[in-house]
This record gives sequence, C-alpha cells and structure tokens, in this order.
Amino acid sequence: MLEPAAVARIEALTAKATRAAWSPRTDIDWWGCAPTVPDGMTSARYVTLVSQLFHVEKAALAMATLTAPRLDDAAARAFLSTQVADHDRAAQVYRGYLERLGDVAPVDPGLAAVFAAMRAWDGPAWAALAAHSVVMEQEHVPALHRSIAPLRCRLLRQINARVAADAARHAEFGHLYVDHAASILSADERRPAASWLRELRAQWTEAAARLDADTVRARVVATNPGALFLRLALVGAGR
Repeated sequence: MLEPAAVARIEALTAKATRAAWSPRTDIDWWGCAPTVPDGMTSARYVTLVSQLFHVEKAALAMATLTAPRLDDAAARAFLSTQVADHDRAAQVYRGYLERLGDVAPVDPGLAAVFAAMRAWDGPAWAALAAHSVVMEQEHVPALHRSIAPLRCRLLRQINARVAADAARHAEFGHLYVDHAASILSADERRPAASWLRELRAQWTEAAARLDADTVRARVVATNPGALFLRLALVGAGR
C-alpha cells in the first residue's frame, strides 16, 4: 500500500486534474484559427505527422484503462481515472483538428510496434504505469510536440499546450507511483521490469527518429537520457 504522504500527494494531483480539466469546445479557438499546413510540406506529410499525436493519445488511453484496475490503491485508481479522461479528450481534439485537414493518417508502423509491446506487458502494474506515464508522456510525447512546434500552426500550438500540461501531471503521478514500487522491491524484483522499460525506451527513440526523418529529427531524439532509471533508483536493476 502507498505511504500516507504519497496518498496525500496523489490526492492533491487528482484535485488539480479536476480543476484543470478543459473543454474541447470552449477552450480551443476553433473559430479564430484554422489548421495551417507549413510551407514546403505537403498536406499528406503534415497529416501523417499530426496523426501520430492522435494515435499516441489513443494508445495512452488504452494503456491507462488497462492499468487502472490493476492498481491496489484507491487513490492511484482515482487519479488514473482523470488521466483516462485527459487522454480521451486529447484524442477527440486531435481528431477534430485532423478532420479539418481532411482525414486521419494510419499509425506509423514503428509506433504501432511500440504500442503493441506496451499492451503485451504482463508484468507488474507499476512498470506498465511507468511505460505510459513516464517513458511515453515525459520523454517522447513532448519530443513529438517539439518536432511539430516549428511548423507554426497557431491552432495546433493551442492544442499541444493543453495536452502538454496534462502530460506533465501524468508524469508526476507516474514518478510518485514508481518511486513507491522502487522503495519496496528488491533489485532482483525490479530487474525484469527495468530491463523491459529500457528496451521499450530504445524502441520509442528509434521509431520517433524514423518518423521525423523528413523534418527536425534532432528535436525528437533529444530526450533526457536515463531520467526514469536515475530518478527512480533503477540504475543497475536491469544489468
């Protein structure tokens, strides 16, 4: 079970999530802005890039939904219910943006493989939570946002800013929960999950670099190396 201090911090995050919930209808300026395809980029390429943000949110929604019932602590489950709502809202907004451009492109095969690896994990729930709340939302979703930010669509910047604020909250929760797991498990108990998370992180980086090869690849791969493992005392657990 979570320590009382951790429960209090998670409950505060849940309250913050409730206060910060935004409306796709009224908090995005759909009428004052329009999707803008960047100069020098085809509409099809732009739709492909932005569609990956939609697919990421759908994958995160699926992972959060699968993970929630596996958590033992009511406070953690309550927070994760707000995270499910955040992902569902973000997916709706990205779909609305893409529909204004004409369509949603298929998921990139590299990202699809990452999502499949995440769904296939049958180990401890804390590792699944780390996979989508830390590896995905702290490292790679912001990197994808940065890769598209220079393309200068004001409407997409509004959407990404809202989604990024939610993702930061999800990552904070993920760190809290995984810190708890790291504090009560031995290195031997952590080792299989830590190894899987390292492999997943490498798979994410490779997929993101391939996806962004035509635009600003360096922005995608410039994540904080090893942040999860250094902060959560998992260094060496996978060796």
